[in-house]
Amino acid sequence: ADVTAAENWQSITAIAPSAVQEGVIWVGTDDGRVHITQDGGKTWESIADSRRGSVKGSWVPHIEPSPHDASVAYIVFDDHRRGNIDPHVYKVERFGKRWKSITTDDVKGYALSIQQDPVDPNLLFLGTEFGLFVSHNDGSDWTKWTAGVPTVSVMDIAIQERESDLVLGTHGRAIFVIDDYSGLRNLSEDDLNSPLKLLSATDGIAYNPKQTPGTRFVASTAFIGDNQPRGAMITFIANGDDVPYSDPEKEKARKVAEREAARTEKDDKKDDKKAKPKKAPKVKVEVKDKDGAIVRTFTRPVHKGINRIVWGMEENGSEISLRERRPDADIPGGFGVLPGEYTVSLTLGENTVSGVVNVQADPRVSYTMEDYVERRAYLKEMQELRDNATLAVKRMRESKKNIATIKALADKAAKDAEGDDAKKPFKDLSKKAGEVAKALTKLEERFVPKDRSEGIHFTADKVLTVLNTAFFHAASHAGKPGDASKAFRANAEKTLAAAMADVDAFYAKDIAKFKAAYEATDIGLLK
Repeated sequence: ADVTAAENWQSITAIAPSAVQEGVIWVGTDDGRVHITQDGGKTWESIADSRRGSVKGSWVPHIEPSPHDASVAYIVFDDHRRGNIDPHVYKVERFGKRWKSITTDDVKGYALSIQQDPVDPNLLFLGTEFGLFVSHNDGSDWTKWTAGVPTVSVMDIAIQERESDLVLGTHGRAIFVIDDYSGLRNLSEDDLNSPLKLLSATDGIAYNPKQTPGTRFVASTAFIGDNQPRGAMITFIANGDDVPYSDPEKEKARKVAEREAARTEKDDKKDDKKAKPKKAPKVKVEVKDKDGAIVRTFTRPVHKGINRIVWGMEENGSEISLRERRPDADIPGGFGVLPGEYTVSLTLGENTVSGVVNVQADPRVSYTMEDYVERRAYLKEMQELRDNATLAVKRMRESKKNIATIKALADKAAKDAEGDDAKKPFKDLSKKAGEVAKALTKLEERFVPKDRSEGIHFTADKVLTVLNTAFFHAASHAGKPGDASKAFRANAEKTLAAAMADVDAFYAKDIAKFKAAYEATDIGLLK
Protein backbone atom coordinates (compact mmCIF):
# COMPACT_ATOMS: atom_id res chain seq x y z
CA ALA A 1 0.00 0.00 0.00
CA ASP A 2 2.95 2.34 0.64
CA VAL A 3 4.45 3.26 -2.73
CA THR A 4 6.88 6.02 -1.63
CA ALA A 5 9.87 3.69 -2.21
CA ALA A 6 11.31 4.78 1.15
CA GLU A 7 11.87 1.11 2.01
CA ASN A 8 14.02 0.56 -1.07
CA TRP A 9 16.13 3.71 -1.33
CA GLN A 10 18.26 4.33 1.75
CA SER A 11 19.16 7.80 3.08
CA ILE A 12 22.13 9.39 4.82
CA THR A 13 21.14 10.16 8.40
CA ALA A 14 24.43 11.47 9.84
CA ILE A 15 27.29 13.48 8.32
CA ALA A 16 30.19 14.31 10.64
CA PRO A 17 33.37 16.07 9.48
CA SER A 18 36.40 15.90 11.75
CA ALA A 19 37.43 19.11 13.51
CA VAL A 20 40.95 17.75 13.92
CA GLN A 21 41.97 16.74 10.40
CA GLU A 22 40.72 18.34 7.20
CA GLY A 23 39.20 15.94 4.71
CA VAL A 24 38.07 13.31 7.23
CA ILE A 25 34.29 12.85 7.05
CA TRP A 26 32.17 10.14 8.67
CA VAL A 27 28.76 9.23 7.21
CA GLY A 28 25.99 6.98 8.57
CA THR A 29 22.80 5.79 6.88
CA ASP A 30 19.35 4.52 7.85
CA ASP A 31 20.30 0.93 7.01
CA GLY A 32 23.20 0.73 9.46
CA ARG A 33 26.10 1.38 7.12
CA VAL A 34 29.04 3.65 7.99
CA HIS A 35 31.47 5.14 5.47
CA ILE A 36 34.56 7.28 5.92
CA THR A 37 36.64 9.43 3.62
CA GLN A 38 40.06 10.86 4.40
CA ASP A 39 40.40 12.93 1.27
CA GLY A 40 37.34 15.15 1.38
CA GLY A 41 35.02 12.73 -0.47
CA LYS A 42 37.17 11.65 -3.40
CA THR A 43 37.27 8.07 -2.11
CA TRP A 44 35.09 6.31 0.45
CA GLU A 45 35.49 3.19 2.56
CA SER A 46 32.69 1.17 4.11
CA ILE A 47 33.81 0.30 7.65
CA ALA A 48 30.80 -1.22 9.40
CA ASP A 49 29.77 -4.17 7.23
CA SER A 50 31.67 -6.84 9.15
CA ARG A 51 31.45 -5.24 12.60
CA ARG A 52 27.82 -4.24 13.03
CA GLY A 53 26.78 -7.44 14.79
CA SER A 54 23.20 -7.41 16.03
CA VAL A 55 22.56 -3.86 14.80
CA LYS A 56 22.94 -4.66 11.10
CA GLY A 57 20.34 -2.73 9.13
CA SER A 58 19.57 -0.22 11.93
CA TRP A 59 19.65 3.57 11.76
CA VAL A 60 22.79 5.63 12.47
CA PRO A 61 21.28 8.75 14.09
CA HIS A 62 24.55 10.24 15.30
CA ILE A 63 28.31 10.11 14.72
CA GLU A 64 30.63 12.11 16.97
CA PRO A 65 34.16 12.53 15.59
CA SER A 66 36.63 12.84 18.45
CA PRO A 67 37.93 16.40 19.00
CA HIS A 68 41.19 14.82 20.19
CA ASP A 69 42.04 12.24 17.48
CA ALA A 70 40.97 12.33 13.85
CA SER A 71 41.06 8.51 13.61
CA VAL A 72 38.50 8.10 16.41
CA ALA A 73 34.73 8.52 16.36
CA TYR A 74 31.77 7.50 18.53
CA ILE A 75 28.92 5.96 16.53
CA VAL A 76 25.33 5.48 17.73
CA PHE A 77 23.02 2.81 16.25
CA ASP A 78 19.24 2.96 16.80
CA ASP A 79 17.24 -0.19 16.13
CA HIS A 80 14.06 0.54 18.08
CA ARG A 81 11.97 0.59 14.89
CA ARG A 82 12.39 -3.18 14.74
CA GLY A 83 11.67 -3.71 18.45
CA ASN A 84 15.31 -3.68 19.62
CA ILE A 85 15.37 -1.10 22.41
CA ASP A 86 18.87 -1.88 23.70
CA PRO A 87 21.49 0.89 23.46
CA HIS A 88 24.18 0.42 20.82
CA VAL A 89 27.19 2.75 20.91
CA TYR A 90 30.66 2.03 19.54
CA LYS A 91 34.02 3.69 19.85
CA VAL A 92 35.74 3.39 16.47
CA GLU A 93 39.53 3.75 16.29
CA ARG A 94 42.16 3.80 13.53
CA PHE A 95 39.65 5.08 10.97
CA GLY A 96 37.37 2.06 11.44
CA LYS A 97 39.95 -0.71 11.89
CA ARG A 98 38.98 -1.24 15.55
CA TRP A 99 35.47 -1.22 17.02
CA LYS A 100 34.55 -1.40 20.70
CA SER A 101 31.08 -1.39 22.29
CA ILE A 102 30.95 1.13 25.16
CA THR A 103 27.44 0.55 26.53
CA THR A 104 26.88 -1.25 29.82
CA ASP A 105 23.90 -2.47 31.81
CA ASP A 106 23.79 0.96 33.51
CA VAL A 107 22.54 2.57 30.27
CA LYS A 108 18.77 2.39 29.87
CA GLY A 109 16.86 3.06 26.65
CA TYR A 110 18.04 2.97 23.06
CA ALA A 111 20.84 5.41 22.32
CA LEU A 112 20.27 8.55 20.25
CA SER A 113 23.21 10.97 20.65
CA ILE A 114 26.68 11.23 22.17
CA GLN A 115 29.31 13.90 22.86
CA GLN A 116 32.97 13.72 23.92
CA ASP A 117 34.31 16.53 26.07
CA PRO A 118 36.84 18.68 24.15
CA VAL A 119 39.18 18.89 27.18
CA ASP A 120 38.87 15.54 28.99
CA PRO A 121 38.79 12.69 26.43
CA ASN A 122 37.42 10.26 29.04
CA LEU A 123 34.33 12.38 29.76
CA LEU A 124 31.37 11.30 27.61
CA PHE A 125 27.71 12.34 27.55
CA LEU A 126 25.15 9.92 26.11
CA GLY A 127 21.52 10.69 25.30
CA THR A 128 19.02 7.83 25.21
CA GLU A 129 15.27 7.47 25.05
CA PHE A 130 15.29 7.42 28.86
CA GLY A 131 17.53 10.36 29.71
CA LEU A 132 21.11 11.57 29.94
CA PHE A 133 24.05 9.43 31.01
CA VAL A 134 27.62 10.42 31.83
CA SER A 135 30.89 8.44 31.87
CA HIS A 136 34.22 9.49 33.42
CA ASN A 137 36.21 6.58 31.96
CA ASP A 138 35.50 6.60 28.23
CA GLY A 139 32.40 4.42 28.44
CA SER A 140 33.58 1.70 30.84
CA ASP A 141 30.98 2.85 33.39
CA TRP A 142 27.91 5.08 33.09
CA THR A 143 25.82 7.06 35.58
CA LYS A 144 22.38 8.47 34.89
CA TRP A 145 22.21 12.25 35.23
CA THR A 146 19.32 13.12 37.55
CA ALA A 147 20.14 16.70 38.60
CA GLY A 148 17.52 18.75 36.78
CA VAL A 149 17.19 16.43 33.78
CA PRO A 150 14.05 14.23 33.76
CA THR A 151 13.65 10.81 32.21
CA VAL A 152 13.10 12.09 28.70
CA SER A 153 14.24 11.30 25.18
CA VAL A 154 17.56 13.15 24.68
CA MET A 155 17.72 13.25 20.90
CA ASP A 156 20.63 15.65 20.46
CA ILE A 157 23.49 17.04 22.54
CA ALA A 158 25.74 20.04 21.93
CA ILE A 159 28.64 21.50 23.92
CA GLN A 160 29.11 25.26 24.17
CA GLU A 161 32.88 25.14 24.56
CA ARG A 162 33.48 28.73 25.73
CA GLU A 163 31.20 28.38 28.75
CA SER A 164 31.50 24.58 29.14
CA ASP A 165 27.71 24.34 28.92
CA LEU A 166 25.94 21.15 27.90
CA VAL A 167 22.81 21.69 25.78
CA LEU A 168 20.22 18.93 25.43
CA GLY A 169 17.59 18.76 22.72
CA THR A 170 14.73 16.53 23.92
CA HIS A 171 11.56 15.11 22.45
CA GLY A 172 8.60 16.74 24.14
CA ARG A 173 10.39 18.51 27.01
CA ALA A 174 12.10 21.42 25.20
CA ILE A 175 15.76 22.33 25.69
CA PHE A 176 17.85 21.85 28.83
CA VAL A 177 21.13 23.64 29.50
CA ILE A 178 23.52 22.30 32.13
CA ASP A 179 25.59 25.33 33.10
CA ASP A 180 29.37 24.89 33.35
CA TYR A 181 29.99 21.18 33.74
CA SER A 182 33.79 21.75 33.73
CA GLY A 183 34.04 20.47 37.31
CA LEU A 184 33.36 16.95 35.99
CA ARG A 185 36.61 16.87 34.03
CA ASN A 186 39.41 14.54 35.15
CA LEU A 187 37.54 13.28 38.20
CA SER A 188 39.06 10.36 40.09
CA GLU A 189 37.79 8.02 42.80
CA ASP A 190 39.89 9.93 45.33
CA ASP A 191 38.17 13.15 44.26
CA LEU A 192 34.71 11.64 44.66
CA ASN A 193 35.57 10.41 48.16
CA SER A 194 37.24 13.63 49.34
CA PRO A 195 35.73 15.27 52.45
CA LEU A 196 35.83 18.59 50.57
CA LYS A 197 37.16 19.37 47.11
CA LEU A 198 36.61 22.40 44.90
CA LEU A 199 35.84 21.34 41.33
CA SER A 200 35.25 24.66 39.58
CA ALA A 201 34.45 28.31 40.21
CA THR A 202 33.01 30.23 37.28
CA ASP A 203 33.32 33.94 36.70
CA GLY A 204 30.25 36.06 37.33
CA ILE A 205 28.84 38.81 35.12
CA ALA A 206 27.16 41.66 36.99
CA TYR A 207 24.35 42.26 34.52
CA ASN A 208 21.06 43.87 35.45
CA PRO A 209 18.14 41.48 34.84
CA LYS A 210 14.99 42.82 33.25
CA GLN A 211 11.51 41.44 32.72
CA THR A 212 10.43 40.40 29.26
CA PRO A 213 9.25 43.44 27.29
CA GLY A 214 5.54 43.74 26.78
CA THR A 215 2.62 43.50 29.12
CA ARG A 216 3.24 44.07 32.82
CA PHE A 217 1.99 40.64 33.86
CA VAL A 218 2.58 37.92 31.28
CA ALA A 219 0.52 35.36 33.26
CA SER A 220 0.17 32.13 31.26
CA THR A 221 0.37 33.74 27.84
CA ALA A 222 4.14 33.33 27.42
CA PHE A 223 6.70 30.62 28.03
CA ILE A 224 9.64 31.91 30.08
CA GLY A 225 12.38 29.41 30.84
CA ASP A 226 14.66 29.56 33.86
CA ASN A 227 17.81 31.60 33.42
CA GLN A 228 21.27 30.59 34.54
CA PRO A 229 21.76 31.66 38.17
CA ARG A 230 23.11 35.21 38.33
CA GLY A 231 26.51 35.15 39.95
CA ALA A 232 29.63 33.02 40.33
CA MET A 233 28.81 29.30 40.39
CA ILE A 234 30.94 27.22 42.74
CA THR A 235 30.97 23.44 42.28
CA PHE A 236 32.49 21.18 44.91
CA ILE A 237 32.44 17.70 46.43
CA ALA A 238 31.40 17.14 50.05
CA ASN A 239 31.53 13.93 52.11
CA GLY A 240 31.34 12.89 55.75
CA ASP A 241 29.35 10.72 58.14
CA ASP A 242 27.13 13.66 59.11
CA VAL A 243 26.65 14.93 55.56
CA PRO A 244 23.18 13.93 54.27
CA TYR A 245 22.49 12.09 51.04
CA SER A 246 20.48 13.73 48.29
CA ASP A 247 18.82 10.36 47.63
CA PRO A 248 15.81 10.03 50.01
CA GLU A 249 16.20 6.27 50.56
CA LYS A 250 19.92 6.50 51.34
CA GLU A 251 19.33 9.47 53.64
CA LYS A 252 16.62 7.57 55.50
CA ALA A 253 19.03 4.68 56.11
CA ARG A 254 21.76 7.09 57.24
CA LYS A 255 19.45 8.73 59.79
CA VAL A 256 18.39 5.34 61.15
CA ALA A 257 22.04 4.38 61.62
CA GLU A 258 22.77 7.75 63.23
CA ARG A 259 19.92 7.31 65.72
CA GLU A 260 21.12 3.81 66.58
CA ALA A 261 24.63 5.11 67.19
CA ALA A 262 23.30 7.93 69.38
CA ARG A 263 21.15 5.47 71.37
CA THR A 264 24.14 3.19 71.92
CA GLU A 265 26.27 6.10 73.03
CA LYS A 266 23.53 7.20 75.42
CA ASP A 267 23.32 3.71 76.92
CA ASP A 268 27.08 3.59 77.34
CA LYS A 269 27.01 6.88 79.22
CA LYS A 270 23.88 5.83 81.16
CA ASP A 271 22.36 9.18 80.37
CA ASP A 272 18.60 9.38 80.71
CA LYS A 273 18.32 12.64 78.83
CA LYS A 274 16.89 12.47 75.34
CA ALA A 275 19.60 12.84 72.72
CA LYS A 276 19.17 15.97 70.64
CA PRO A 277 19.10 15.40 66.88
CA LYS A 278 22.20 16.67 65.13
CA LYS A 279 21.83 19.58 62.79
CA ALA A 280 22.84 18.92 59.22
CA PRO A 281 26.23 20.51 58.52
CA LYS A 282 26.56 23.57 56.32
CA VAL A 283 29.45 24.76 54.23
CA LYS A 284 30.76 28.19 55.16
CA VAL A 285 31.58 30.45 52.21
CA GLU A 286 34.01 33.32 52.66
CA VAL A 287 34.81 35.78 49.86
CA LYS A 288 37.84 38.06 49.99
CA ASP A 289 38.92 40.85 47.65
CA LYS A 290 42.41 41.14 46.16
CA ASP A 291 43.62 42.93 49.31
CA GLY A 292 42.48 40.05 51.54
CA ALA A 293 39.55 41.89 53.10
CA ILE A 294 36.42 39.78 53.71
CA VAL A 295 33.54 41.12 51.63
CA ARG A 296 30.96 38.33 52.01
CA THR A 297 30.28 35.46 54.40
CA PHE A 298 27.36 33.03 54.24
CA THR A 299 26.51 29.35 54.73
CA ARG A 300 24.71 26.82 52.56
CA PRO A 301 23.39 23.28 53.17
CA VAL A 302 25.31 20.44 51.50
CA HIS A 303 24.74 16.82 50.55
CA LYS A 304 27.09 13.96 49.79
CA GLY A 305 28.67 14.12 46.37
CA ILE A 306 28.76 17.01 43.95
CA ASN A 307 27.21 20.29 45.15
CA ARG A 308 26.75 23.66 43.49
CA ILE A 309 26.17 27.01 45.17
CA VAL A 310 26.03 30.53 43.76
CA TRP A 311 27.57 33.68 45.15
CA GLY A 312 25.41 36.52 43.87
CA MET A 313 28.41 38.92 43.69
CA GLU A 314 27.08 40.92 46.63
CA GLU A 315 28.84 42.27 49.72
CA ASN A 316 27.76 41.67 53.29
CA GLY A 317 24.79 43.90 53.96
CA SER A 318 23.76 45.75 57.10
CA GLU A 319 22.87 43.70 60.16
CA ILE A 320 20.74 46.56 61.49
CA SER A 321 17.13 45.61 60.88
CA LEU A 322 13.68 46.06 62.39
CA ARG A 323 13.12 42.33 62.03
CA GLU A 324 14.39 39.93 64.65
CA ARG A 325 17.13 37.68 63.27
CA ARG A 326 18.01 34.21 64.46
CA PRO A 327 21.36 34.05 66.26
CA ASP A 328 22.68 31.60 63.64
CA ALA A 329 21.28 33.48 60.63
CA ASP A 330 23.59 34.55 57.82
CA ILE A 331 24.55 38.18 57.42
CA PRO A 332 22.10 39.68 54.90
CA GLY A 333 23.39 40.38 51.42
CA GLY A 334 24.15 43.96 50.45
CA PHE A 335 24.81 45.73 47.17
CA GLY A 336 27.08 44.36 44.45
CA VAL A 337 30.86 44.22 44.71
CA LEU A 338 33.21 46.07 42.37
CA PRO A 339 34.41 44.29 39.23
CA GLY A 340 37.64 42.43 39.90
CA GLU A 341 39.26 39.27 41.23
CA TYR A 342 38.02 37.56 44.41
CA THR A 343 39.08 34.52 46.40
CA VAL A 344 36.30 32.16 47.47
CA SER A 345 37.00 29.79 50.40
CA LEU A 346 34.75 26.90 51.43
CA THR A 347 34.96 25.39 54.91
CA LEU A 348 33.26 22.17 55.99
CA GLY A 349 34.30 20.85 59.38
CA GLU A 350 38.08 21.01 59.56
CA ASN A 351 38.57 21.17 55.79
CA THR A 352 38.98 24.34 53.72
CA VAL A 353 39.45 24.77 49.97
CA SER A 354 39.82 27.95 47.93
CA GLY A 355 39.50 29.17 44.37
CA VAL A 356 39.54 32.39 42.39
CA VAL A 357 36.59 33.98 40.59
CA ASN A 358 36.40 37.14 38.54
CA VAL A 359 33.44 39.48 38.72
CA GLN A 360 32.96 41.08 35.32
CA ALA A 361 31.06 44.26 34.63
CA ASP A 362 27.99 44.18 32.43
CA PRO A 363 29.48 44.06 28.90
CA ARG A 364 26.59 46.10 27.51
CA VAL A 365 27.60 49.27 29.38
CA SER A 366 30.75 51.39 29.34
CA TYR A 367 31.16 52.70 32.88
CA THR A 368 34.68 53.21 34.23
CA MET A 369 36.09 51.76 37.43
CA GLU A 370 35.94 55.28 38.87
CA ASP A 371 32.19 55.28 38.20
CA TYR A 372 31.75 51.98 40.05
CA VAL A 373 33.89 53.16 42.99
CA GLU A 374 31.92 56.42 43.30
CA ARG A 375 28.62 54.54 43.16
CA ARG A 376 29.76 52.10 45.89
CA ALA A 377 30.86 54.94 48.21
CA TYR A 378 27.55 56.74 47.57
CA LEU A 379 25.52 53.63 48.43
CA LYS A 380 27.52 53.08 51.61
CA GLU A 381 26.66 56.61 52.72
CA MET A 382 23.00 56.02 51.89
CA GLN A 383 23.07 52.74 53.84
CA GLU A 384 24.44 54.59 56.86
CA LEU A 385 21.49 57.01 56.70
CA ARG A 386 19.07 54.07 56.58
CA ASP A 387 20.84 52.42 59.51
CA ASN A 388 20.56 55.61 61.57
CA ALA A 389 16.83 55.82 60.93
CA THR A 390 16.40 52.11 61.72
CA LEU A 391 18.32 52.47 64.98
CA ALA A 392 16.09 55.40 65.95
CA VAL A 393 12.99 53.24 65.47
CA LYS A 394 14.55 50.35 67.42
CA ARG A 395 15.45 52.79 70.19
CA MET A 396 11.89 54.08 70.40
CA ARG A 397 10.43 50.57 70.43
CA GLU A 398 12.81 49.50 73.19
CA SER A 399 11.88 52.60 75.16
CA LYS A 400 8.18 51.77 74.83
CA LYS A 401 8.80 48.28 76.19
CA ASN A 402 10.65 49.72 79.18
CA ILE A 403 7.93 52.32 79.77
CA ALA A 404 5.26 49.60 79.63
CA THR A 405 7.18 47.66 82.28
CA ILE A 406 7.50 50.73 84.49
CA LYS A 407 3.80 51.51 84.06
CA ALA A 408 2.86 48.01 85.14
CA LEU A 409 5.09 48.29 88.20
CA ALA A 410 3.67 51.73 89.05
CA ASP A 411 0.11 50.45 88.77
CA LYS A 412 0.93 47.56 91.11
CA ALA A 413 2.72 49.88 93.57
CA ALA A 414 -0.30 52.25 93.58
CA LYS A 415 -2.60 49.32 94.26
CA ASP A 416 -0.46 48.06 97.14
CA ALA A 417 0.13 51.51 98.73
CA GLU A 418 -2.05 52.62 101.62
CA GLY A 419 -3.58 56.09 101.50
CA ASP A 420 -4.05 58.60 98.69
CA ASP A 421 -0.84 60.45 99.45
CA ALA A 422 1.15 57.25 99.13
CA LYS A 423 -0.64 56.26 95.92
CA LYS A 424 -0.28 59.65 94.19
CA PRO A 425 3.40 59.42 93.05
CA PHE A 426 2.76 56.02 91.48
CA LYS A 427 -0.46 57.14 89.77
CA ASP A 428 1.30 60.22 88.41
CA LEU A 429 4.13 58.05 87.11
CA SER A 430 1.65 55.66 85.46
CA LYS A 431 -0.18 58.55 83.79
CA LYS A 432 3.08 60.04 82.58
CA ALA A 433 4.13 56.65 81.20
CA GLY A 434 0.99 56.46 79.08
CA GLU A 435 1.52 59.96 77.73
CA VAL A 436 5.17 59.34 76.88
CA ALA A 437 4.39 56.00 75.22
CA LYS A 438 1.68 57.63 73.10
CA ALA A 439 4.06 60.41 72.06
CA LEU A 440 6.74 57.84 71.16
CA THR A 441 4.23 55.97 68.99
CA LYS A 442 3.49 59.16 67.05
CA LEU A 443 7.21 59.75 66.57
CA GLU A 444 7.71 56.18 65.40
CA GLU A 445 4.90 56.53 62.86
CA ARG A 446 6.85 59.36 61.22
CA PHE A 447 9.52 56.75 60.38
CA VAL A 448 7.48 53.66 59.57
CA PRO A 449 3.81 53.08 58.75
CA LYS A 450 1.51 51.91 61.50
CA ASP A 451 1.01 48.17 61.33
CA ARG A 452 -2.36 47.44 59.71
CA SER A 453 -3.73 44.01 58.92
CA GLU A 454 -5.54 44.98 55.73
CA GLY A 455 -5.71 47.65 53.08
CA ILE A 456 -3.16 49.71 51.19
CA HIS A 457 -2.21 52.99 52.81
CA PHE A 458 -0.17 56.01 51.79
CA THR A 459 3.39 55.57 53.12
CA ALA A 460 5.48 57.73 50.79
CA ASP A 461 5.91 60.39 53.49
CA LYS A 462 7.51 58.01 56.01
CA VAL A 463 11.20 58.61 56.74
CA LEU A 464 12.34 55.07 55.92
CA THR A 465 10.25 55.04 52.74
CA VAL A 466 11.88 58.29 51.60
CA LEU A 467 15.33 56.89 52.43
CA ASN A 468 14.65 53.57 50.67
CA THR A 469 13.37 55.38 47.58
CA ALA A 470 16.56 57.43 47.40
CA PHE A 471 18.72 54.34 48.01
CA PHE A 472 17.06 52.14 45.40
CA HIS A 473 17.03 54.96 42.85
CA ALA A 474 20.83 55.07 43.03
CA ALA A 475 21.23 51.28 43.34
CA SER A 476 19.16 50.61 40.20
CA HIS A 477 21.77 52.42 38.10
CA ALA A 478 25.13 50.69 37.50
CA GLY A 479 27.10 53.92 37.03
CA LYS A 480 27.80 56.84 39.30
CA PRO A 481 24.76 58.66 40.75
CA GLY A 482 23.18 61.28 38.53
CA ASP A 483 21.39 64.53 39.35
CA ALA A 484 18.06 62.79 39.93
CA SER A 485 19.60 60.41 42.49
CA LYS A 486 21.27 63.31 44.26
CA ALA A 487 17.97 65.18 44.41
CA PHE A 488 16.28 62.15 45.97
CA ARG A 489 19.12 61.93 48.48
CA ALA A 490 18.92 65.61 49.41
CA ASN A 491 15.21 65.24 50.11
CA ALA A 492 15.86 62.07 52.16
CA GLU A 493 18.57 63.74 54.24
CA LYS A 494 16.31 66.73 54.94
CA THR A 495 13.42 64.47 55.94
CA LEU A 496 15.63 62.35 58.21
CA ALA A 497 17.29 65.36 59.86
CA ALA A 498 13.96 66.93 60.78
CA ALA A 499 12.59 63.71 62.24
CA MET A 500 15.80 62.91 64.14
CA ALA A 501 15.86 66.41 65.63
CA ASP A 502 12.38 65.87 67.03
CA VAL A 503 13.35 62.45 68.40
CA ASP A 504 16.49 63.81 70.07
CA ALA A 505 14.54 66.72 71.55
CA PHE A 506 11.88 64.35 72.89
CA TYR A 507 14.50 62.18 74.57
CA ALA A 508 16.35 65.20 75.96
CA LYS A 509 13.19 66.69 77.48
CA ASP A 510 10.21 64.34 77.87
CA ILE A 511 12.09 61.06 78.36
CA ALA A 512 14.56 62.74 80.73
CA LYS A 513 11.69 64.06 82.89
CA PHE A 514 9.98 60.68 82.90
CA LYS A 515 13.24 58.96 83.85
CA ALA A 516 13.73 61.41 86.74
CA ALA A 517 10.17 60.78 87.94
CA TYR A 518 10.74 57.03 87.80
CA GLU A 519 14.02 57.23 89.69
CA ALA A 520 12.36 59.39 92.37
CA THR A 521 10.10 56.48 93.31
CA ASP A 522 11.21 53.38 95.19
CA ILE A 523 10.13 51.08 92.33
CA GLY A 524 12.90 48.68 91.44
CA LEU A 525 12.96 46.26 88.54
CA LEU A 526 14.94 43.87 90.72
CA LYS A 527 14.21 43.26 94.41
